[in-house]
Amino acid sequence: MPTPDALGEHYSQYDRDAAVSDITLGRYRELLVSLEPYQRTGRILDFGSGSGAFLEVARDLGWHAHGVEFGEAAALCAEKGFEVHEGPLGADRFPAGHFDVVTAFEVVEHLAHPRKELESVARSIRPGGACYLTTPNFDSLSRRLLRERWRIVSYPEHLNYFTTATLTRLVETTGFRRVSVTTSGLSVAELRRGSGAIDRQADEPLRQLTEQRAVARLGKRVANRVLGAARAGDTLRTVFERV
Repeated sequence: MPTPDALGEHYSQYDRDAAVSDITLGRYRELLVSLEPYQRTGRILDFGSGSGAFLEVARDLGWHAHGVEFGEAAALCAEKGFEVHEGPLGADRFPAGHFDVVTAFEVVEHLAHPRKELESVARSIRPGGACYLTTPNFDSLSRRLLRERWRIVSYPEHLNYFTTATLTRLVETTGFRRVSVTTSGLSVAELRRGSGAIDRQADEPLRQLTEQRAVARLGKRVANRVLGAARAGDTLRTVFERV
């Protein structure tokens, strides 16, 4: 495992302020609408909130949005008027049962002690509330095709790797029950490139195309159904309820 100093050095150079596309903002809105049945207090926490794009969408939709981040990213969110807590979540960071929902987009793979952090997440959610997690899928078609060239194996950025079964087992031991676990997505740009540095915008032209053309949208839906049935999509998308 990397030392705290090594992690601090790595993340001091991490680009959290990259532009968020309109397509991604639309996906955030769709997700938040799907989470409305869990809304009672209206409080939502985004664990690993980056520059605050998700928090902005949540606020626009009437949620009381909070974040957890490190360093400059925490400052960026604070400048936008959000209550952002810097550092690890920690068991005593928030009162027990404070949030209706906690989200964590591509976070759990970065954590040195994911079980400990997920226990803190569980404590912060009211009984019956929800946790939405995404993480790269180790059973993905991309990993099987690219093997050692799969870019997700990236030390010290990614420290844990999950399948549907292993992520479910981990989260269910921390106070949750599974509602849904699905997989979706396939990075065509990554398969073409085959190696090299992570380019977070490489697939954006194809995403734009699928939004603009009905045939492309249909092809995407079919591909995601096949990938989902085989549990072979690039991303695990999960909803768990606090028990």
